[in-house]
Amino acid sequence: MAWGYWTIEEALKLPSEYGISSRVTSQVASYPPELQLAYLQSSIIRLWSSFALPMFINYANFGCVAIIFIVATLRHFIGQWVTGKLPAPVQRVQTAIVKHLYLSSLFGKKTSQPVSFIGAKGALGRWTSVQIPTRLHGIFITILVTFNVLMVFYQPTVYPNLTYIAVGYSRSQYFRVAADRCAYLAFGLTPLAIALAGRNNILTAMTGASYSTIQIYHRWVSRMCFMHGFVHTVCWLLMEGWSNQLPTMFKRAYWNWGFVAIFGGLLLFFCSQRRIRELCYELFLIGHVTGALLWVVGCYYHALLRRETELLRWIYAAVGFWASDHLFRWVRIVVLNMPALFRTSRSTKPKTGAFAAEGYLVGEGSFIRLRLVPSVRWPAGMGGPGTYVFVRSADWKVTQAHPFTITWPMGMALPLESGARSSAASSSDQESDREKKSSASTHSTLDHEFDSSDLDSPAAFELLVKPYSGFTQSLSRSLANDPSAEDGTVQGVSTKRVKLLVEGPYGHSVQLEHYGSVLLVSGGSGVSANVAHLADLAKCLGKGTLAVKRVVVVWSIRDLDSIRAVIPYLNRLEPLFGSMPAGFVEFHVHYTGSAASESVDVEKSSGMVPAEEALAAIDRSFSHLGPAIRTIPTAGRPSVAAHVERLLPFASERIAVSTCGPTALCDASREAVKQSLGGGVTAHQIVYHEEAFTW
Repeated sequence: MAWGYWTIEEALKLPSEYGISSRVTSQVASYPPELQLAYLQSSIIRLWSSFALPMFINYANFGCVAIIFIVATLRHFIGQWVTGKLPAPVQRVQTAIVKHLYLSSLFGKKTSQPVSFIGAKGALGRWTSVQIPTRLHGIFITILVTFNVLMVFYQPTVYPNLTYIAVGYSRSQYFRVAADRCAYLAFGLTPLAIALAGRNNILTAMTGASYSTIQIYHRWVSRMCFMHGFVHTVCWLLMEGWSNQLPTMFKRAYWNWGFVAIFGGLLLFFCSQRRIRELCYELFLIGHVTGALLWVVGCYYHALLRRETELLRWIYAAVGFWASDHLFRWVRIVVLNMPALFRTSRSTKPKTGAFAAEGYLVGEGSFIRLRLVPSVRWPAGMGGPGTYVFVRSADWKVTQAHPFTITWPMGMALPLESGARSSAASSSDQESDREKKSSASTHSTLDHEFDSSDLDSPAAFELLVKPYSGFTQSLSRSLANDPSAEDGTVQGVSTKRVKLLVEGPYGHSVQLEHYGSVLLVSGGSGVSANVAHLADLAKCLGKGTLAVKRVVVVWSIRDLDSIRAVIPYLNRLEPLFGSMPAGFVEFHVHYTGSAASESVDVEKSSGMVPAEEALAAIDRSFSHLGPAIRTIPTAGRPSVAAHVERLLPFASERIAVSTCGPTALCDASREAVKQSLGGGVTAHQIVYHEEAFTW
């Protein structure tokens, strides 16, 4: 290390940022004259290496994330206008970037499917699984992680360093610098991790990025934050252990508060594991909130009692991000649910306002159809296809919110207008012919009271929920006719009122009406996103702004209850697409179930049945639909690549591919679009949208 001064007098004239305080100068006198300059030099290098450098890294971390989102914002607002007007050579470069950076996985071909980071299979593989980001996000994350790790181990030294334990004690100097740096970096990354976790995130609106994409950065920033805190703890344990001071340290309050923070970090790390989220979402929520609270409070008192007041700015920023996000959440809840709390109504239908919701169970509880009616109608442009809401129980679990994709958007034709077809059908010869083709059991599904009830609010929207455990299981039981049935089954034939609170909508609406061809891919309950897109296309058709000439829906199912959940929505869409040519919507239903069953009636069968019988039942279920919606039942898993290839001749009109469903299906769709790029097909001509909600 080269110094620009050689005497104590010169060192004492250095600017204040060199840290030559009165405390330092008073300690200089305690050293022999021949070591006083060395002490000043070591103080300066310690300040720069342990504090000034990590503070700079903290601001660099924020700057790095800001640059990423600025670039994404420019691409979102400018790219969609400019891309199609670029010269051919530039479009080829842009296509190569999309193909090899945006659509390619960092490793292999999986980005939605979890991959075990130790290559394990089975249960161990599921517990060690992580999500591999796309190559572009992976590069940014690799840079961020590498930068943070290298800065911990890069240590300029000064010898002898009198500010660390003993002259020439290089081991303690090394660990002390690492401990100090990691402390500053952990504090600095805390507000960034909390900001990226917020639902009311301006980054989503600016960049058009999905919540799942931003969560990738949230998870990696959080991991780096915890890593720094963990290294800080280990270094201090080693140093105090070498000096036999551990029993004494545990008598100090600031030391114990540090362990409160690290315990909170460990709780966060465990409860945030993908497998925990899959098995018990409620445990993930409780552990996340508790761990974050322990981390923030522990860090605050650890710094306060150590009189490291410059670190408190990061805690204040973290609390500010958290408080503002939750304030906006509850403002949304109050605005959407509370104004009608004190209204009275004798109507048996769900009134507009607080807790207004109704629903019923499809079959034996395979799906839940929910209709929610907020107090106010959302502004135009909100709540479109690809958006989602959080639903809360209006009881002691009100703090737990669960996300669901919007199936039937607000402002669309309501059941009385286009879904309740029984009265109109009786006066239509065409409908009479269709009824002859469909079984009586199927038609009874179409005329469920949920789809024929009068609804006088244009603010209604609907959700299609697949019950699992926790909240959705409780919701299923609340809608059941006899939730205490001895055989454990849950059935709900009639529509019931439920008390729920709505928060949202969140997410970026994906508009597909300006494409020539649209391919919608989904599996199971992911069909909710497909229905929302179809409803939006129908709305655009009514307004005269629809440019789409063909729609291909690819839906993979394992049981026939899925059919009964979707048919009512197709009934509403049929008259809206009545002016379109035959086969405007190709609805490919891929049945992947194979287990035997005694019945193949859609109305009676809730499990898997032999493929041939299931396909016949599916065909009967859709036979009443008009020519604009053509159903094509198929056995086996869908080949998304084949469907993409069929649409490539129409690439000049632009193709949109949107997928929502199982992670394997999302990866297959992304790979199919990726392979189609090049050879004259540009990234402007075929665009990929993924609506996988991952945490």
